[in-house]
Amino acid sequence: MKKNVLIIIIAIFFTWLGISFAFQTNKVSEQEKLIEIKESEIEELNLSLDEEVERSAQLFQENQLLLDSIQKLNEKIVQLEQKLVEKNKHINYLKGKLKRRDVAIQDLKDEIALLYRQRKLDHNKIAALEKQKAKIDKEKSKVLTNYNEELFAAKSVDKEISTHRQNIAQMQMISDITKNTKVIFEKIEGKKFKAGRTISNMKKNTSGWQHTRFKFKLQHPNHRVLLDKQFVLKVFDKESNLVLAYSENHPQHQSAINNGIPFSFDGNIVDIIHTNHQRKSAENYEIKIYVMYNGQEFELEQGSVTFIENGSFLLKS
Repeated sequence: MKKNVLIIIIAIFFTWLGISFAFQTNKVSEQEKLIEIKESEIEELNLSLDEEVERSAQLFQENQLLLDSIQKLNEKIVQLEQKLVEKNKHINYLKGKLKRRDVAIQDLKDEIALLYRQRKLDHNKIAALEKQKAKIDKEKSKVLTNYNEELFAAKSVDKEISTHRQNIAQMQMISDITKNTKVIFEKIEGKKFKAGRTISNMKKNTSGWQHTRFKFKLQHPNHRVLLDKQFVLKVFDKESNLVLAYSENHPQHQSAINNGIPFSFDGNIVDIIHTNHQRKSAENYEIKIYVMYNGQEFELEQGSVTFIENGSFLLKS
């Protein structure tokens, strides 16, 4: 009897030990899975952080380009203003010189007229005075030519200063637009055919997604600064960081800028269809909006958004 009880106790112990081991093994397995998930999340966060740091560096570089250009123009303006001061000094000097010549000529004219009123004319003296007057007239002509040249040069310098100041104002406005313009997306629709149904997913290495409709608003504290400005919309493959060309197979779309879609903002909602017939080599895509200035693109700091992640459309109508 005692032997049977002992066998039962041993059996129960090993059963408990097996269950406990299985539980611990399962618990360890779950912890390992949790660790893998956390590691994956951390990796994704690090990638996202790296992308954000890279984008911030690029935006800083673009803005720094504007700031450097503004600084150079301000330095140029200082030089031109000093040049203008010197020009104006010389112009005032020439004005005085002209005035003195005019006075001298008038004095000679008066003296010659007085001699002609005398009963007995002194022809030799009159001839000498006429010769002196002619000499002063010639000097005056040279001074006047110099004066007009300096006046024209001063006006040119003043115009150049005005142009630089206008360019600085434009650059400051572009910098303000890039920093303070918000892009509010109202609709993003992906389709295979323009008139087809909206799709929710796209697959890598296929051409099932060809058309994308972007409908959005541009907002700025001073909305009027955006009016009539030129912008460009671009779609990026996030995995290669390359632009997804706009209508690459359509020669009629020659207005595309660096594979982007140009548009002029008139204050209304922007409604654009992006077309690309290529097989897509990635499953993550984002849109970026740029403002154009002097042939260059400047990305809006609040103008980018990921709209396809792991093949799924994130923003829909």
